[in-house]
Amino acid sequence: MDISLIVIAAIAAISTIGLIVLQLRAARIATELNSKTSEITDLVAQHAAEVVDIRESVVQAKTRLEGTQQIIQALNATITGLESEKTELEQTKTQAEKREALALQKVEETESRMADWEAAKQQNIEAAKAATLESANILSSKLLADHKREAEEVKKTSEEEVEKTSEKLQKEFTEVVKSVASLNDQVSKNQDTLGTVWNALTNPAGVGYYSEISLENTLKSFGLQPDLDFHMRRKMAESETGGKLIPDAVVFLPGDSLLVIDSKASKFFLELADAVDAEGEEQAYQNLANSMRQHLRGLAGKDYQTAIKRDYKQSGRGDEVARILSIMYLPNEAALEKLSHADADFSQKAADANIIPAGPVSLSAIIGFASAEIDLGRQAANQEKIVSAVQSLLEAFEVAMRAAEKTGNSIKAAAENYKKMAGSINSRLLPRAQSLVKLGVKPSSNKDLPRALKSWQVVASDAPDVIEGEAKDISDADRIEDQSED
Repeated sequence: MDISLIVIAAIAAISTIGLIVLQLRAARIATELNSKTSEITDLVAQHAAEVVDIRESVVQAKTRLEGTQQIIQALNATITGLESEKTELEQTKTQAEKREALALQKVEETESRMADWEAAKQQNIEAAKAATLESANILSSKLLADHKREAEEVKKTSEEEVEKTSEKLQKEFTEVVKSVASLNDQVSKNQDTLGTVWNALTNPAGVGYYSEISLENTLKSFGLQPDLDFHMRRKMAESETGGKLIPDAVVFLPGDSLLVIDSKASKFFLELADAVDAEGEEQAYQNLANSMRQHLRGLAGKDYQTAIKRDYKQSGRGDEVARILSIMYLPNEAALEKLSHADADFSQKAADANIIPAGPVSLSAIIGFASAEIDLGRQAANQEKIVSAVQSLLEAFEVAMRAAEKTGNSIKAAAENYKKMAGSINSRLLPRAQSLVKLGVKPSSNKDLPRALKSWQVVASDAPDVIEGEAKDISDADRIEDQSED
């Protein structure tokens, strides 16, 4: 029993050892198997990559092969074309060689001809030289004779021209001397005239006279009537100091108003123009300012205003003067500018004295307003006459309308009577006359009878062609602005 157990135990031990050995060997085999499997897997992967590379190389090789085949085909076509061109070039070369041979032959012939031509040329030159020498001798003799004859003719003609020109110049010189003498006389006369004009313009009285003429023309140009709307150089009553007060113009405005225009001139304007340096110009400006201030004080003086009012009352135009507008008239706009430069406060001083300094442009504007005021005043004064004239016009218009109405009725009656007469002639008289013509009776004038008389009809219209309406004043807001300057 014990031996059996031992044997069994031994067998079991041996079996266990064998199993252990088998397990160890199986583990080693598994390890080796895994290692081999890994190696095989790596090899498979490596070979697969190599296969892919090989396939790609094969594809690329096929592509390159196809490209190479195409290139070869193109090269073959090019070679074929080159061979064709070579053949053509060889043919061209052959033809060129033939043409070259022909050209050489022609050159040889040309050279031969040139040699013959040179010989003929030399002979012709020799003959031409001989002929030219002979012709030159003959021609030179003829030219010398002609030149001598022409020189004599030119000399004779030149002498005649010189003689004629000398006579003409002598006459022109005489005329020029006479013209210079006449011009000298005219210059002397013009200098005298210019001196007279200069003296007149430099004299205050002369300047005032020409200014008065310009002022009167300006007043007349605006439709003002002398001795009715204005007075020129009206001598007024002497002032309390015994001085004479004579304004250049007095314009009578509506509402017992007066526009007094007094022209002022100063010799210092000329001195200002003649000034050669700054000191002289400054002195001239100072003298001008003093002179014009004195004129301003004279216009603003009480004696002047009183004399104007007294003269207005004595002339019978009214009892009192409601307003006096005084204008200091200067000869030109440049004078105003120089006066402002000489005395910057002159305009303010004039405004304080109710005096307006004005040049030709400003005076024209003032006279324009005065003319409009006079027209309005004249219309107001003649309002009754205007109303009476309008009534007479309306009465005459009413009489004319009635006469026109009677004329229209007469025209209508005449048209109706003519229509009846034409109807009677066309329906009764004309058919009978035409029947007589058909029977052979004709007028002595041998003219055909009219077929029928035209009838006319006058239609009376009760609706007049007059659009009645009411006039409406246009306010400033409804006026259309003048945009012509834009």
